[in-house]
Amino acid sequence: MTEKDFQRIQELLTTNLSAAEGRINNRIDKLEREIKDVRGEIKGVRDEMKDVRSEVKDLRTAMEEG
Repeated sequence: MTEKDFQRIQELLTTNLSAAEGRINNRIDKLEREIKDVRGEIKGVRDEMKDVRSEVKDLRTAMEEG
């Protein structure tokens, strides 16, 4: 193989590596967005649970008093 062949192989490998890195970074970005969304949903569920607990507590108190 000539020096030119090695250079061409190196260029192809670099291009392929850059493309793979780009795909990986895009996937990571997508996963980070999905994780952020899930965290938001979890926070919402926790807030709802707190509300339900408070309502149950109020109902118990009302029943005990009534």
